[in-house]
Amino acid sequence: MVYVMGDIHGNMRRFQSVMDQICLQPEDMLYILGDVIDRHPDGIAILQQIMATPNMETILGNHEYMMLEALTGSYECRTREEARMNMENLELWYSNGGDVTHQEYEQLTAESQNQILCYLRALPLERSIEMNGFEYLLIHAAPKSLYPEFGFGYRNETEFAVWYRNWTVLRPEIPENQIIVFGHTPTCYFQSGDPMEIWRKDQMMGIDCGSGFPNEPEPYVPMGRLACVRLDDMKVFYSETEEKTGADK
Repeated sequence: MVYVMGDIHGNMRRFQSVMDQICLQPEDMLYILGDVIDRHPDGIAILQQIMATPNMETILGNHEYMMLEALTGSYECRTREEARMNMENLELWYSNGGDVTHQEYEQLTAESQNQILCYLRALPLERSIEMNGFEYLLIHAAPKSLYPEFGFGYRNETEFAVWYRNWTVLRPEIPENQIIVFGHTPTCYFQSGDPMEIWRKDQMMGIDCGSGFPNEPEPYVPMGRLACVRLDDMKVFYSETEEKTGADK
């Protein structure tokens, strides 16, 4: 079985809820669409679990990208300009929920920190999966193939692929047998519904259902949860909502 999971954002409870449901077997494969970290406090622990599990793999998300930008070279600045840029990168990461991840990261040994940074640097921007006569293109934010046409203002293909949000409204030409599965933008921006659900339109499927949102329900904010889809039969799995697990709050 092949599973694709949306953005986890450090929420161990939601992650474990989905893992308990799919009962991942050694012959199965789980792909995660990036943004394993930030906003909730267990991103590093989840990331290390993925790193240690041969049949679990993530692609690069904008939050992992921000972490690399903030930490790589932060203590080796040779000029005042480099120091300023690194501080700006750190502030951007923190403003997007990276402070809790950084705190967890700082508790690791230097060896473990280096292993994580090396792992993140090697993450792909996309994965292509052939199943049931379809190509499922797994991405975080936008297909990198759109960078030459729509990448104005982005420094490089990587930054574009992990940050760009507007490609779904541009109706790009997608090969007939291809389905693009993406995260990054919570599905509440595409459709109403509380809690959030997976969004599908034509050959596009958005599966970021707001795992980075708060655990507690908030007025006028749809309830977030973690989503996962099994490509073999398109069965959908969601983490249990907090209303159903109130005793565990």
